Amino acid sequence: MAGRDAAGVNRFGWVVFTCFITALLCAPFVRVIYAVSDEGILLDGADRMLRGQRLYTDVFALLPPGGFFIVTGWFAVAGHSMMAARILAVLTAVGIAAFTFMTCQMVSGGVVWSALLVLGWVIMSLGDGVQISHHWFTTFFIMICCWASVVSLAGPPQWRRWPLLSGAAAGAALMVTPPQGALAAIAALAAFSGGNRRMARFGCYLLASVVIPICLLSYVLCSGLTVPAFNDVIIFNFTRYSRVQAVPFAWLANQQDELFRYGFPLAGFLTIVMIARNWRSALSDQVLRTCVAFATAGFVGCFPRPDIFHISVSFPLSCPLIAYCMGRLLQDWRPRHRYAVAVVAIGLGLPAVRSYVWKVEKAVHGHAVTTPRGNLVLAVNGAQQLLARIEETPADDRYFFYPTEELLPFLSARGQVGPLDWLQPDYSTPAQYQDACVAMMRSAQWFVVARMDASGWKAMFPGTPNPDVPERLQFENVLNNASWLVGQYGWFDLRRRVPGIDASACDAITGGPPSSDP
Repeated sequence: MAGRDAAGVNRFGWVVFTCFITALLCAPFVRVIYAVSDEGILLDGADRMLRGQRLYTDVFALLPPGGFFIVTGWFAVAGHSMMAARILAVLTAVGIAAFTFMTCQMVSGGVVWSALLVLGWVIMSLGDGVQISHHWFTTFFIMICCWASVVSLAGPPQWRRWPLLSGAAAGAALMVTPPQGALAAIAALAAFSGGNRRMARFGCYLLASVVIPICLLSYVLCSGLTVPAFNDVIIFNFTRYSRVQAVPFAWLANQQDELFRYGFPLAGFLTIVMIARNWRSALSDQVLRTCVAFATAGFVGCFPRPDIFHISVSFPLSCPLIAYCMGRLLQDWRPRHRYAVAVVAIGLGLPAVRSYVWKVEKAVHGHAVTTPRGNLVLAVNGAQQLLARIEETPADDRYFFYPTEELLPFLSARGQVGPLDWLQPDYSTPAQYQDACVAMMRSAQWFVVARMDASGWKAMFPGTPNPDVPERLQFENVLNNASWLVGQYGWFDLRRRVPGIDASACDAITGGPPSSDP
């Protein structure tokens, strides 16, 4: 008994160590802004909700309400600052690291290898700093689901607890990012579809997995948002999202995150080796099947846009499989051979560590400026000067940000005119361009425009068939004719609305009045 208690304390100490180091690795980036796009999806959406606006009507949203509710609830407690948002991001990263480590340690029995694997993921995934992202929230919930699934197979016999926890986490992931959440929910079935009390365990899992979706869908239904939510989250995603997202695997990889390119292939190779050694034993091993199921879910979840960011946030799902296989394959090796493998692994990670240290130096020595959301280091060309100029304008003046600067409405505390904060050719519909144009012409005194031509769109979204679609060109023609240039700040133009042109100019975008009144 004493030995078991000591082992438990040792495992807990390693969990605390992993969480502490993860927080320490994230800390230098909490005040640095590397981009003004995707992070604003949830931040600006939550800010709007706290100001009384509604999802899917006042705010166009491709995502279910789960991520918005998380950030809205956090802001209600911690305040609307960027530091509060980044603390939530760090807590999410710490949570992912903790549950990934515990799962890896459970399946492999090795704490050192598990910690190295997890902390390597943390270092490599910080190429863009820490940020609020629905992908991070989803991975957090999926790793809880994965851990509970594995514990149900190898841990204590409280058979109801683990299926309930796993199902609840899978349901939460489904309500943040549906494709990845659905894949995780299917993967967990590998743990609950066999063994003792199979039907009871499966029933508990299934029951728990629908609780959170039912609660959030009830909110949507009772709020009268069913039709707009269905159009935004289901119809728009299926008909418009995938068409412009195709990129090469591990696109935009750099020195810090290059190794992610090989993570899923490594997991697949190790699985093949395990099966080749003893295929009868491997195929009947439910823990191995569960690890394979979650790694497969992570790999498939990278698509349709398997760039290095989406691979990095999915990589924790492959860690238990890598840890399991490495633990089994190396257990019969001599200690010096195992140490040699560890040295090689650490050596391969040195370029990522060097890149991380360089970014830490830049972040720590960056010049912080005062913004409405706190003191921040703005590492985006022109963002500091732009926000300072916006601060000089009257507080009641309203702004339209174009085309993909979702974070700027939050950072400037001015909000976005109209429900749309992202307009992209071959992605946004002509009707959306027209509705955004009408909202802009009716309500905005200022336009903030990130300069983006056809080559820029192709660089960001190489799968875009035709960046120069008529609706984009007509929209930008109206915007330019209805404003005059006040100043250029790095990548951004600040334009002032001029009188004499009304919303009827937007009719040219689709050849008629807007499809809806924003």
